[in-house]
Amino acid sequence: MHADSAWILKKDRNNIQVFTRAIPDSPYHAAKLITELDSDLETVAKAIGNGQECNAWIKMCKKVTLLEQISPEEMFFYTVLDFPFPLKDRESVLHVTTQRSHDLKSVTITMQSADDKYPQQSYIRMVSDITYKIQDLDNNKVRFTWFVQSNPGGNVKTSLYNARLPKDTYKDVLRLRNLLQSGKAN
Repeated sequence: MHADSAWILKKDRNNIQVFTRAIPDSPYHAAKLITELDSDLETVAKAIGNGQECNAWIKMCKKVTLLEQISPEEMFFYTVLDFPFPLKDRESVLHVTTQRSHDLKSVTITMQSADDKYPQQSYIRMVSDITYKIQDLDNNKVRFTWFVQSNPGGNVKTSLYNARLPKDTYKDVLRLRNLLQSGKAN
């Protein structure tokens, strides 16, 4: 996730900055999104999800199954993503860990592929490395940073994937903001 190439600003709208960068040894780019959200740290962490169900703000999420919960801060889950036609849907097995800072002012949630944890089903296996950082800014505001680097597997054109990545993730963050503003994330 933390490659050597520089982040390039692709979009700066609605107080959401979207950056991408090339990843060594991969044709697929990574994305980083940064925004401030009008919410408290715990509500945003809850909206990100716990692996029990699809995140309401991730458009492509089709199904989530908790495979194993090691602790409240560590689990494995299986997810199916609804890719747009004509592409086939994708699946991913993720190892999720949650870390809270000692002062309880930030939460970091990491999701890394754990392919060996569950056999491949009838979907194309996707490999992902995702990090959400939520930092308390006081006054019921948080800074939300989302890093995502994936290899969708199969025959996805890199130009299409790299073009859609900043657009799709931007729309997901807008949905997260709307979910928080609606009060349905509580």
